[in-house]
Amino acid sequence: MTPKTIKDKKATLAQKAGVAPEEVGSVRLQLQKLQTEGVLVDVDFHGGHMFTTRATYQELGIPDGDVRRQRIRAGSKNLIPAQYLKKLRSLETRFRQSLDKYSFQIGAFGAFRWVPFTAYDAWREEWDRLQDELAALKTEILDHYWDFMDALAADFAKVAREAWDAITARRGDADFALQAAGGTFTNCQDFVDHVVARAQDKMPDAHAIEAGLYADYRTAVLLGMADLEEDRLAADRHVRQLEAERQAADEDYQKAREAFEERQAKIDAMRRAELEHARRQMQEMGAPINQALLTLRAQMNQDAQEILAGLNKHGKLRGRAADRV
Repeated sequence: MTPKTIKDKKATLAQKAGVAPEEVGSVRLQLQKLQTEGVLVDVDFHGGHMFTTRATYQELGIPDGDVRRQRIRAGSKNLIPAQYLKKLRSLETRFRQSLDKYSFQIGAFGAFRWVPFTAYDAWREEWDRLQDELAALKTEILDHYWDFMDALAADFAKVAREAWDAITARRGDADFALQAAGGTFTNCQDFVDHVVARAQDKMPDAHAIEAGLYADYRTAVLLGMADLEEDRLAADRHVRQLEAERQAADEDYQKAREAFEERQAKIDAMRRAELEHARRQMQEMGAPINQALLTLRAQMNQDAQEILAGLNKHGKLRGRAADRV
């Protein structure tokens, strides 16, 4: 494969960057400046919507079959006083506006904004001040948590009564039964209790508020084509290194296995030799014993013949024959 020339590389880069080849040098310099003189940042504000939830048509006093259900979406209901929601939304906006003030929007980077290092310290100082404000507001919400729960119950009891009155006045039916999520209600108080309980159930508990209400930001590394190519080469080097290490490990294992098998073969050969040696020793030990037994048997046979001959001659045992009995 013919190596790519600089001209070929510039043409490829220009095509990927969507610029003319003669502009590649300028694009590369701009990219290097962005890489070396700033950082990409994206702000995340969490928990700002945990204190609102969707209202039901029954809570709005809109009965089943009403044309408004077909044309109008149910709104949202606030779980804490409106002034606290306003402060939360204001803080979220100020977090984002602060980043906007000290950064630049570069289309190719999506939600991330480029903060030059010359403005980074000022942005972080403002970020820390806003964090202090958010922490104070969260503490205030937690301190008044049960007050908010009581106010929630009182306000939604009123909401439920007004909704009940609006729906029953329209229906004008003494045997009216209101169908709502969670059951069928034939009297106002049951419906009020139901609406209040649903509203309070939607209120996040203190732990969820403490853990879920916070602001943070993400940073991203700006990579150019050269960085990506270097990463690819580094990945290739890493793969080759792992392969070399695997091969070395396989070789070490093979050597260890061969050494073990060689040692085991020597041990087996030694055992066979010792067993053969012991067998020969047993054979050599058996030969003298057999010879002694044969000699003793011959001697006993000779003695018996001499004793028999003495008895035949003298009628009794005499001399050496008598001693042998």
